Amino acid sequence: MNRHLVSITIIIVGMILLATNSYANKYDTLLEDKSVQTYMKSYKNTVKTSSLLMDYLNAIVSSPKTLYTALDDHECDKEILEFVKKNKSFTMKLLHIYIVLTLQGADVKDAQMIYVTNYIKNPDATVATNAQEKGIETSMMRGMPAFLVYEAYTKPGGLKDKVEEMFHTLVE
Repeated sequence: MNRHLVSITIIIVGMILLATNSYANKYDTLLEDKSVQTYMKSYKNTVKTSSLLMDYLNAIVSSPKTLYTALDDHECDKEILEFVKKNKSFTMKLLHIYIVLTLQGADVKDAQMIYVTNYIKNPDATVATNAQEKGIETSMMRGMPAFLVYEAYTKPGGLKDKVEEMFHTLVE
């Protein structure tokens, strides 16, 4: 009789713990992380107010739905994919912040951002008149950190790799 009481008590305590634990996976802790919340507050005041920066970021990934689809298509880590599915907008902002921090680390200036963003938005609007000149222009672009960041995220599987890197850096 005592064994049954102990077993039932353990089951009830376990169910209570499961019901009160709002973290479905290890990435859910990011939703309440104080440093992440600080970045989210600064997102509204810095990233969101810069049309140049938003144009650049949207060239990398244009919407939360696009982000989720890209991750799903490239077989992203299941826990990350589950988190992104439930928190698409949050993840999009987090990714934008992560990219901005990468750009800041590379000391990207406004003039470079303008040039690279315009090149990304309209690659046909170029002064290159033939394949050789186009190659030279592409080589020149690859000398710019803002373009290298763009390429890293937009190459096949690049977005998935960078998002996984971001989550692993933030949680582990």
